[in-house]
Amino acid sequence: MVESCGLKCIKALLFVFNFIFWLSGCALAGVGIWIVIDSESFIQVLDNPLLINAAYIMIGVGGFVLIVGFCGCCGALKESKCMLGFYFTMLLLIFLIELAAGILASIYGSDIERYVEKTMNETLQLEYGEKKLVTDAWDEGQLVFECCGTYGYSDYLTSRWIESDRANPSENYPESCCKIADITIGQPTDRAKCYDPTDPMWATEYMNTNGCVQEFKEWVDQRIYILGGVGIGIACLQLFGMILAICLCRNIRSGD
Repeated sequence: MVESCGLKCIKALLFVFNFIFWLSGCALAGVGIWIVIDSESFIQVLDNPLLINAAYIMIGVGGFVLIVGFCGCCGALKESKCMLGFYFTMLLLIFLIELAAGILASIYGSDIERYVEKTMNETLQLEYGEKKLVTDAWDEGQLVFECCGTYGYSDYLTSRWIESDRANPSENYPESCCKIADITIGQPTDRAKCYDPTDPMWATEYMNTNGCVQEFKEWVDQRIYILGGVGIGIACLQLFGMILAICLCRNIRSGD
């Protein structure tokens, strides 16, 4: 039986959609692998096994998406109602899990923020200067976000780092708290003035006085609508894929 134009169109759309879906699985698994391999310092800063477990979950979910996308492509090409049914069921399951995760994130968002603040402060107070991975991660974060300490530079005054042997006891915070002219070089704009709070331009030109929690929250807030839009877009694509699978199944049934 010669395929109708509508059936060919549905098959093509479903194949293209699932190829994109398959690529998203590759990306998700890739990010999870990157976190496990290259982000030990970040994991050390937040110091909780849940983070590394989350990375492994991302790898697992990415692999699962790869399988589902492959089934969708094959189901569309071979017009297999069995594969399309499996694909629809798995896509619906993913959609429901994402919906539940979004609801839980909105409910427990404040708890997550408190956890991040608590763990950041604990690693700064107890492990900065003691563990190289933690120290490097804090220094890099302070340079990137242009911040100092969890809530401010005074956090270092109560840390173990302040009690340790240092080259210059008059420096009450690390060099990474200083403003820099070029992040690729990482050198302070003026190291001497960075440690001179009497300078009238100290807080604006030479020293990062804001805490990293505040800067990180602002960074997230500036991008929350983008993240929300991406999430809604992905959900709409998944619904579109389920609708295409149903339509293709009906066309196959009517042609049998």
